[in-house]
Amino acid sequence: MRSLALTELKSGIQRLREKGGANPSSLYDLTNGYVTAQRTIKARPGTAHVASLPAGTKGLTAFGGKLVIFASTPVDPPSDDFEVEVVVHPTEPGMALIEILFAEPFLGFLYVVAEFADGSTHHYYLQRRDAWQANTSYAPGDIVEPTTRNGLAYRADRLDGASALLWAPNVTRTVGDKIEPTTRGTYQHEVIATVGPAPKSGATEPAWATEDGGITIEDSSAPTDTPPATTAPPPSTTLPPSVGDRYDRPPIGFDQER
Repeated sequence: MRSLALTELKSGIQRLREKGGANPSSLYDLTNGYVTAQRTIKARPGTAHVASLPAGTKGLTAFGGKLVIFASTPVDPPSDDFEVEVVVHPTEPGMALIEILFAEPFLGFLYVVAEFADGSTHHYYLQRRDAWQANTSYAPGDIVEPTTRNGLAYRADRLDGASALLWAPNVTRTVGDKIEPTTRGTYQHEVIATVGPAPKSGATEPAWATEDGGITIEDSSAPTDTPPATTAPPPSTTLPPSVGDRYDRPPIGFDQER
């Protein structure tokens, strides 16, 4: 659209169609344009069609150099220019997302207000996590995001779950047993060797190794059982020998008199 000075218009905006065509000195309509301070007409800038948003996604905002859309289940973004943030109903994970009422950056992360199919409204603070890295040790509870973000974060946990027993004193040990410290930490410990005919844990918890492949020595040489209480022997019931003749004197007798 070419610029046109309004000073060239004699009749302003004229909605009346004249016989033989529109009057060249009047303006019939102005579409996708605006009037500048210099009283000229310029085309209104618009947005180019970049992508069609996937079904089920709601809202649109710009954050972190990307266009962010929202969904209640993982959805592939339409292009590399987009990211999908997954917001899930706190008690009904499968409930559909109806509308994003608010989405703006706050203290470095997106603050989002979402409405769900049951009419409830919930607030989310979408903190970003570090991307997963190869050949990296992660402790239980560490949270990472995929290198290609999918709107979800992942918490590290052990594959065998709760199969390892917490350490306790005086417990029989067998090669292959998996033990965890009473204060749950980064590592799980496996029994690789035992000594003696009846190996067992000690009276006090050992100092656990804190590096990959570290060895923990558990000393069970100290007695772990409480020794039985000592009691006095029962009193003897055997009577002592008679002492009547101890001085070797004849017994004394009395005669009966009238």
